[in-house]
Amino acid sequence: MKKKVGLITYHASHNIGSMLQTYALQSVLIEEFDCDVEIINFSSKEQRNMYSLFPRVTSLNVLIKNVINFFSYPLLKSRFNDFELFIERYFSLTISSYDSTSQLYELDNKYDVLICGSDQIWNVNCTDFDEAYFLPFSSKTKKVSYAPSLGGRNILNSDVDLEKYKNYLENFNFLSVREKNGKKWLDELTGKDFEIVADPTILVNRDVWEKIVSPREFDFDYIFFYGVPFSSETYAIVKKISKELNLPVIMLDAKSWIYKGNFLKGIKLSKHSSPNDYLSLIKYSKLVITTSFHGSIFSTVFNKNFWAVTYKDTNPDDDRIATLLSQLKLSERLIYLEEYKKYDLLEDVDYSDFEKNINDFKDKSFKFLADSIG
Repeated sequence: MKKKVGLITYHASHNIGSMLQTYALQSVLIEEFDCDVEIINFSSKEQRNMYSLFPRVTSLNVLIKNVINFFSYPLLKSRFNDFELFIERYFSLTISSYDSTSQLYELDNKYDVLICGSDQIWNVNCTDFDEAYFLPFSSKTKKVSYAPSLGGRNILNSDVDLEKYKNYLENFNFLSVREKNGKKWLDELTGKDFEIVADPTILVNRDVWEKIVSPREFDFDYIFFYGVPFSSETYAIVKKISKELNLPVIMLDAKSWIYKGNFLKGIKLSKHSSPNDYLSLIKYSKLVITTSFHGSIFSTVFNKNFWAVTYKDTNPDDDRIATLLSQLKLSERLIYLEEYKKYDLLEDVDYSDFEKNINDFKDKSFKFLADSIG
């Protein structure tokens, strides 16, 4: 009989990495472990507000952005719809939707296994963090954490009730995290030994992604620039790189494109913003420059030339990309953006040993899932 698995993660955030890791873990559980998977359709009120077109006004900055959003409504609404359509098309969701932890108690004993993860679901400092991702609503079901991230913030130094989270973790049957720092902090908090496992997007083969890649949008060579919203200085450096390499820059994030005035700087915006389009923009790019964990992963999936960039004054606790590239044996592709002139940015990545380098890591992660699912 198939194991019935309930999966809770940031599936509903309009964040491409969040959605693709959800899709990957759902695929692995179905295809590799023959599970009957439901994604618990949970999205907190904070998360829904965070990704809404008109967030509630809490500051002058939000008010200004809402005014801009009003005048940019057709463009932003189409991007909003891209994400919602991906959720509807690719995720197997619970019939009911939930926006508070208290509502989730009705799910106790519905599944054989509850899995939380991956993504930054345990970053207690995230705006859209919720205790639901520590599975407090179930006392009768096996609990598993698969590769959750604490982001770049040490939970031990956060203004939260550490004893409460320690008690939540005591009730898990199998525990893993995604990064070295996350393991170090949670080992210290709980006295347990957390296993480090691969992000779900690493576990699936390239053909899984090829099946959902959108057709090529741009018929010329380009730099795909992707990551969190940046300072004006960052865009200025990327424009310098664009000029030096004689390659135009393509962006996906419409809000950053508008708010930062990048439409005035010659940076082009993709027509769509779904995860399918994101995969296409990476696959057909000449070069990827990214600050994103998943931007780095998918660059390697499609064997692209890429650079993961950061700044010297970046939070040293944030080891997400450093851990990832170390696991992939590609640590040299993480550079300081202010030192970009030291590098040949069109230097090819050596992928000759890539599969061999990650197979042991993937095998270890599959074993963790096999043991935890039972």
